Formats: sequence, C-alpha cells, structure tokens
Amino acid sequence: MSQIDSELELVPVIYETFPELGIHESIVKAVGSVGWTKPTPVQSRCLPFSLKGKDLAGFAQTGTGKTGVFLITIANHILNKPIVPRDHKIPAPRAVVLAPTRELAMQISDDAEKIFTALGLSTLAIFGGVPSVLIGLVAYFGNLRLERFKSELNTIQAKLNARLES
Repeated sequence: MSQIDSELELVPVIYETFPELGIHESIVKAVGSVGWTKPTPVQSRCLPFSLKGKDLAGFAQTGTGKTGVFLITIANHILNKPIVPRDHKIPAPRAVVLAPTRELAMQISDDAEKIFTALGLSTLAIFGGVPSVLIGLVAYFGNLRLERFKSELNTIQAKLNARLES
C-alpha cells in the first residue's frame, strides 16, 4: 500500500456538511448561496487534506466537485491568513490557478467569481491566444487596480509565448 493510499484511509468519515470540515463560516455561506448545500464525495474526501496544506490529486468524473475543492481551499487560506498592507502598496495576487484549456479556465472562473464575490474577494481571468499556455485565474483582496495586474500578466504571457515559439 502506498503512502497516498494509506493517507486516504485516514479519512474514515464522509463529511455531510461544510461546517463539519472546519472551513471559514463565510465560505459556508458563500457556497450555500451558489447552491452547494453539502460536500460532494470528492470534496468530503479531499478537503480534509487540502485544508491542511497537503498536496493531493483527485480523480473523478466531470461535475463531481473537484474545482470546489481547490476554490474552497484557496478561499479558506486567504480568509484565515490575511495580508496586512504595508506602505499602501497594491497587494500581490494571493492565488494563481492555471488551466490547460480556455474552456476549463472559463468554467473555473465562473465558479470562482460566484464564490469569491460573496466573500469580498476579486478574481481576474486571463485567457491567452492559441497556442498560449497561460490561462489563469487570479484571486486577490479588495478593489485593486486591475490594469496593473493585466499589464504584468500580459508580460508574463508574452514571455511564455516567446518560449513556446523558440
């Protein structure tokens, strides 16, 4: 038995509610507002690990809640570990999610927007052109100057595109 298999066995309980998982109370309200009333089986099994900062891989069919695992984990981390602004500088992104296709990035962005907006968090989806690999979602606090982020991320995308072409 591998270490991964043995760690999964450490989750003897299938959690029936989000509060049982110990996530931030405002996340429970946010996911409830988008119709997620209870954790899916993949969320119930994976969230106990991801919320503790453990790496994991969840394999399940489309629509089983895998995206919810990492969005809830990201939101929980951001809300439980706020950044104290220094010298009125614009805070950096708190999370970046990369997706292999534009379609998946759009789905992730839609889910993130619904949940994060209810939490007072902002999101920004950036889609590259074909054959770009930079398709991402940035989550950060407050009403920040998006143009600066767009400019910086466009620079990163241009560098990645140049690397792909060489």
